[in-house]
Amino acid sequence: MTNVPETIKDVLSELLRSLGISFSEISVVEDGNIVHANIESEEAPLLIGWRGTHLEALQQILKSIIWKKGIPEDSFIMIDVNEYKKGNEEKLVSMAKEKAEMVLSTKISQMMPPLSAVNRRLIHLEIAKCGFPGICTESIEAEEDASLKRIKIFWKAEA
Repeated sequence: MTNVPETIKDVLSELLRSLGISFSEISVVEDGNIVHANIESEEAPLLIGWRGTHLEALQQILKSIIWKKGIPEDSFIMIDVNEYKKGNEEKLVSMAKEKAEMVLSTKISQMMPPLSAVNRRLIHLEIAKCGFPGICTESIEAEEDASLKRIKIFWKAEA
C-alpha cells in the first residue's frame, strides 16, 4: 500500500524543484481521507497567486500526478503555503459567525462576499456546527463573478 503523506511530500518537492521555487519544508498530515500539505517558502506570493489561483492550480496538478501513482481518487488533498489558506479560512469563519450573531439579534439577513465552493462548504458547515438557533445559510449566485457564489445568512423562525 502506498504511503500517502510520503508520496505527496515527494511529488510536491520534485514539482517545486522543477519549477525553480525554493522551499524550506513541506509538512503533510493525513486525517482520514483528507490530506493537508503545507509548504514553507519565502516565495509564497509566487506560489499563492492572486486570491490563491496559483495555489489552486498547483493543487490540481498534484492531484493528477498522485492519482497516477496509485493514491485513491477519493482522497481530498489540500495544499497550503505558509498557512495562507488556514489564516484565510479562520477570517472567513469569524466573519460568518459575526454575521450570524447579527442576524440572531436583528433578524435581518446578511451576505458573505463571493466565495469559492470550498470556502462556501466551510461556512455552511461551521454555521451549522455552531448551533445558532433559527439561523440558516444558502448559496446564491454572485452578480460580480459567475464562477463564485455568495452565502446568505438568514433567520428562519423555528416551526
